[in-house]
Amino acid sequence: DQPGTCFGWMLRGEETQASAKVFGARHTATPPKLVVKYLPGVPMTRREVWETQYYLPGQFIAPNSDTDADGIAALLEYAWDLNPTTSQKLSDFFSVSVGLSSAAVVFRRDPRAVDLNYAVETSDDLGEWTPVVTSVAGAVPTGSAFVSEATDSSNTATRRVAASIPLSPGTEPKLFIRLNVVRP
Repeated sequence: DQPGTCFGWMLRGEETQASAKVFGARHTATPPKLVVKYLPGVPMTRREVWETQYYLPGQFIAPNSDTDADGIAALLEYAWDLNPTTSQKLSDFFSVSVGLSSAAVVFRRDPRAVDLNYAVETSDDLGEWTPVVTSVAGAVPTGSAFVSEATDSSNTATRRVAASIPLSPGTEPKLFIRLNVVRP
């Protein structure tokens, strides 16, 4: 009844007389029961699971660090569910191809990473950026350029997102495209 002052069992017997204390066993009419009550711990976030899989406990991981020197920052390796200690090719997880009438963008996202926001953004001057596809907190992507999302064949936990950004016909537009991944 008072767990703060309960430190286990203590049996106290009368030492001057021959006596014994007995715990009932499973063979007695009323065998003892051990009842354990506990509160489960808080489940680890997707980020914590990823960090403990690849880094030492308590190790600081800067979002722009690149442990494996493959040119992919730690934040993106988490966003794409990659092993940050194994070199990868950026083009396997983010690509842009330009045609006559549109630019096709394909990127990988991890819907379990609910602490991230993904956005494909465009700009004509590198100053003002306009989101054309967004995925917030693990949600299905939306936006004017969003085309489709499918299970990634190389990792069934992640998704491949496809976008198509229309280009003005007959001109050579200046258009910059980026994938912006942030932890709000």
